Amino acid sequence: MPGTAEILSRKSLVLVLAYAPTGLGHLRVTYALNNGLPEGVLPVLLGSQDDSLTYLHRLASSNTWGRKIQEIIQSPPVESIFIPLYRFFLKLHTEELYKKLLTILDQRITEPKSILVVSTHFGLGHQLVELKKRLAKERGVKMFVVVVVTDDTVQQIWYVNGADLTFVPSETTKKGMIEFAEKHHLAKIPIVVSPYPVSPKSTKPISSEEFATRKKQVTEAQQTKIHMAIPISGAAVWLDFYTRLILGLHVYSDRFLFHVVSKEAPYTYGFLKMILKYPFIRQYTSIHDREVINLYEDVYRTNIISLEVTKPSEQAFKALINPDQSGGSLLLLSSPVGRQEYDNLAFLRRHFLLPSKEEKQLLWRLSLRKARLKDESNGIQLIQSAKSWRSVELPQNPLEAAFFIWWMLKEGIFSSMMECRTEVDVTTRHGRELGFDGVQKIWNRVAQLIETSYNPSG
Repeated sequence: MPGTAEILSRKSLVLVLAYAPTGLGHLRVTYALNNGLPEGVLPVLLGSQDDSLTYLHRLASSNTWGRKIQEIIQSPPVESIFIPLYRFFLKLHTEELYKKLLTILDQRITEPKSILVVSTHFGLGHQLVELKKRLAKERGVKMFVVVVVTDDTVQQIWYVNGADLTFVPSETTKKGMIEFAEKHHLAKIPIVVSPYPVSPKSTKPISSEEFATRKKQVTEAQQTKIHMAIPISGAAVWLDFYTRLILGLHVYSDRFLFHVVSKEAPYTYGFLKMILKYPFIRQYTSIHDREVINLYEDVYRTNIISLEVTKPSEQAFKALINPDQSGGSLLLLSSPVGRQEYDNLAFLRRHFLLPSKEEKQLLWRLSLRKARLKDESNGIQLIQSAKSWRSVELPQNPLEAAFFIWWMLKEGIFSSMMECRTEVDVTTRHGRELGFDGVQKIWNRVAQLIETSYNPSG
C-alpha cells in the first residue's frame, strides 16, 4: 500500500478539516490534526459560521441553569427524546454547508473525484452524511466523512449514522456506542479506538536542561520562577475562580508567574482589564480563535511551563504527554461542567493518570489541616502513587485550591508527578488508548480507508 502522504496528497482527493465554533476545544483538535499531517498534504479548513452554537455553548457552560439543563439533556431518558429531534433539525439545515462544499470543489483546477471531510463536531458530522448522496448525484463526487470524538464520552449525538470512520479515545466509549446502536436498531458504523489526538507540537522532547528547570519549578527548596499556564476556555467559565486562585497563590509565593491565554470578547473584557495591573501576570489575547490557539502553543514554545490550570475538557488528554515533552506540564483540573468532563476524568482515573476519588478526598483533607506527609501513615504511599499521576483535581473553592497547590508543592507531590512516564502496552484491553501519537495513527487509518476505496480488492 502507498504511504499515508502519497494517498492524502492525490490531486483527485480534496481533504477538508471541519469544525464548529463551540468553544476552543473542537478547533484545538482540528489544529492538532492539521499539524500532524504529512509534509505536502494541504487541507482546506471549513468552519461553521453558526454563531448560535457559540452562544448556546457559552450559556450551557457558564450559567448555573444552563449547566443543569445541559446535564439533563445529556442524560437518560431526556437524551433519547432530545437527540433524535436535534439530529432531525441538523439534517434539515444543510444548504449553507452544501454551498461551501461546492465552493471548495469549484476552486480546484482539476475536478476532484473524492472529498474527505474530517469533522471534530457531531453537528457537522450529521449534516455531512446527509449530503453524501446529493454530492454524488449532482457532482459525481464521492464524499468520505470521518468523525473524531473530542471527549471520552458515550453520548448519543456522537453516533453519526453513515460516517465512514469514527475515532474514539477508549474501548469504553466504543462499547457504549455499539450498545446504543444495537438498542435503537441503527446501522453499524466503523468505530476505531485510537489515542486522543494531542498536538504534535506538544509532544516534542525537551532537553535535559529544560526538564531540570521544569522539575526545579515544583521543588520547594528552589527559588526558580514557577511558570503556570491558565488557558481561558472559549466559554470563559470560572473567571472569578481564576482571579482569586491567582491572587491567592501570589500571597503564598512570589515565585509564581502566570501566563493567561484568552480570547478578547465582551465576556472576558472585565477580567482581562483587571489582571493587567498585576506584574506577575502575563497576558496573551486575540479576537480570533485560531490566533488564541497559536498564542497558547507559543507560550509553551518560549517558556518552560510546569503547571497548568485548565478544565477537564479536551485539555485533560494532555495527560498522555510525558513531563519530559514540551507540553508536559502538570495538569490542575477545575471542577467538571457537563457529562463529558466527568467522563474525561473517569478516563484519567482508569489509567491512574489522576488520583482515585478516595485519594482525591484524602489529599484535600490533608491539605485543609496542613498535614506534613512525612508524619502521616499513608504519606509515603501517596508520594509513591503520585509517580503515575499526570493531573490532580482542584477544590471548587479558589482559596482552598490555591493553598492545595502550594501544599502539594511543599509536600513533594508535584516532584513525584514529574517522574510519570506513560507506558503503552497494546496487548492489554485499554492499551490502544495510551500514547501521544494519536494524530499519526488517525491519519494512517484514514489513508487506509481511502486506499481501500480506490482498490477494493486490497
